[in-house]
Amino acid sequence: MNFKEILNNFFRKYKKQITIKDLIKKLEINRDEIDYLLDTLYELESEGKIILDNESYMYVPENFYLSIGTITKSKSNNYYVKLDDGSMVLFKKDSDLKSGDIIYYSKSKGKHCKQFIGEVKRIIKRESAKIASNYIVKGMLSKNNNFFYITVNDKKIYIPKKNLNGAFVGDVVNVKVKESGSSVIEILEKNHNQHAFRAILRNNELKWVPIGGSYGYFSLDDNDYSVGDLIVAEVNNNCLKVVRKIDGDYNLKNNIEALIIEHGFYKEFPKEVLEQVNNISRDFTEKDLKNRIDLRDLETFTIDPINAKDLDDAVSLEYDDELYYLYVHTANPSNYIKLNSPLFREAMKRCFSVYPSDGVIPMLPDKLSSDLCSLNEDGDKLAITFKIVINKSGNVIDFNVFKSIIHNDKKMNYESVNRFLEDRNNKEYMPFLDTLLKMRELSCILETKKISRGAIEFDNDEKRFLLDKKGNPINIIEKQRGEAEKIIENFMLIANENIAFYAKYLNLPFVYRNHEKPTIQKKINLKSNLEEKGYSIKRIRNIDSPLIFQKMLNNILKGKSTEEKKYIYNDILKTMSRAFYDYQNIGHYGLALDCYATFTSPARKFSDLLNHMIIEEFLDNGYDSKLLEVYREYLEGICEYISSKQKEADDLESEINSLILKTYAANFVDMEVTARILFFNNSGIYIKDENELTGVIPIIKGMILKDNKLVYNGEIYKQNDIIKVRLLKDDNDELIYRLSGNNIKKLAKVKK
Repeated sequence: MNFKEILNNFFRKYKKQITIKDLIKKLEINRDEIDYLLDTLYELESEGKIILDNESYMYVPENFYLSIGTITKSKSNNYYVKLDDGSMVLFKKDSDLKSGDIIYYSKSKGKHCKQFIGEVKRIIKRESAKIASNYIVKGMLSKNNNFFYITVNDKKIYIPKKNLNGAFVGDVVNVKVKESGSSVIEILEKNHNQHAFRAILRNNELKWVPIGGSYGYFSLDDNDYSVGDLIVAEVNNNCLKVVRKIDGDYNLKNNIEALIIEHGFYKEFPKEVLEQVNNISRDFTEKDLKNRIDLRDLETFTIDPINAKDLDDAVSLEYDDELYYLYVHTANPSNYIKLNSPLFREAMKRCFSVYPSDGVIPMLPDKLSSDLCSLNEDGDKLAITFKIVINKSGNVIDFNVFKSIIHNDKKMNYESVNRFLEDRNNKEYMPFLDTLLKMRELSCILETKKISRGAIEFDNDEKRFLLDKKGNPINIIEKQRGEAEKIIENFMLIANENIAFYAKYLNLPFVYRNHEKPTIQKKINLKSNLEEKGYSIKRIRNIDSPLIFQKMLNNILKGKSTEEKKYIYNDILKTMSRAFYDYQNIGHYGLALDCYATFTSPARKFSDLLNHMIIEEFLDNGYDSKLLEVYREYLEGICEYISSKQKEADDLESEINSLILKTYAANFVDMEVTARILFFNNSGIYIKDENELTGVIPIIKGMILKDNKLVYNGEIYKQNDIIKVRLLKDDNDELIYRLSGNNIKKLAKVKK
């Protein structure tokens, strides 16, 4: 489909404003084509043929009231647009402009006849290099749905699957851009060398398909394999070189192992790394204890998930004279890891500890992650401690960070603390009751403070799977966020927030955690997505302010059930930008903070480990440290990699959870079960069945939705009604729901 030609013709004839949602309906564009549509709309607007105004696109006639022009920057740093008659339009020096930007603007008379004063109405295109046909460009291969592309100067260049030539997502490639279809001509850098493949039968031939991605089909000369076999292989162009076979049947455990390999993670540590770790003494040396404050007599404990082994943060609290003295202690792996050592390079390669299913792939070897750098109960541990003094209004009065040695008096878990705060029925926790109550009090103050500044609270519960001895799912447990979780979240947040300001104030090299405000297109997508499901939004243009976005969100959620709120949260999260790591700070939109970094998980996150190493170097040697400048140069090249590795870790955990969910749901195929109606919206009937599976049955002809009730075939369905449903498989082996005993032909996929 030639979107540019179609849209050109459409807008020439259609002279009214139109939203993207209505445009998609009028042109009958399917979901897979939306990215192409958005790119073409952007291109047409850059050419001045259409304009986005008030969430709607419109045709630009020749006598349009706004002018279009390209910004030039003078030697005296003035921004202007040069007109055909030799006059110029000047813009404010402090405006958000760059030389080469294409803008719509209005103008008024200036000081003399050849000068106008301009006001920018919309920047429609940032200066970028133009990509010509038959031109070779470099980029990282990405994927959206089944479309592969690289991004060059904010423009997506799509590559047909057949032209990938052995490239996988995350690979850095050279691409030849052609009108007939771009293609990968060289793989410059592999994201990871090995991939996992499964054998299938296609046209009576054994073919190999990559796990976790649709890249096409690969062949192998070796015939000693059967349908369902799993292998690990290296890819050279479209040829496979088998590294090893994953032994065993095509089962859940082996599929999880294949997904882990496919995403570039692995459990084993190289020999040189293990040798370095084995040489680390378990006993503290004089050097270890130098410049440390002894806090072993301070009441300290940890609160973590019940199965946690890597305990990298602990908390203490004192209260005196209307002030809270909060101590956040973090494990101190930077005491054992030096820049560019084998252990450092391996941590950099992994970047994160990953938690597939009920296991863990640690960033650091077990001796560090579960022992020396885990703040286990009844042991003295090296730490870096934040001491934060907070008043009753939640304002930070004083903040200090220092090296310490601590003693964990009690290992607690979220579930037990939540119960104890309700019933006081736990003898082991009773000595800590007063401290826990004060911690809850402070947590509530910090929560109120956080919300009042505009932080966006996505209160989503997590799903956890109960597995049998063979690793197969036998139940779903919804992990709810209680007071204990909020205590730790709020304490870690204020520690991370203040360490970021500390580093920024001191002008230290640092890894910041940034989150950008929604782009215009994301605002449009959000509005369209929510309105499609019946959630009305009057205005969305001014949500550049987190506080206004929060108010808009509260209006949408008002009166909604807990379950419906969770679905709305998920929809909103999908339209927001991902947070990312950078050595330059731009602030965090979602948290409504001007400056933010992560510091409290140094044994599980490489970003936090780097920040620990920098802070520890500063605490030991101050500004005289030459190593700080080495870190500054180092950070410029590593932050993008950390962000990409986190996405890979998130994708892996998500894909494994989806795989486990499908495996669990497959046990109930073709069974009639009861389900509770959670809520209704324009998309359908949202249900949860007796096996804790959730899904949606679409609204179809004959169904009438009104006042949060659904009328169908003479029956009235309300929220919390119990209905009969049946779980089936469609032609693509996807699990689907239908109402049992009703003539509903349209089916819906089971949703996580």
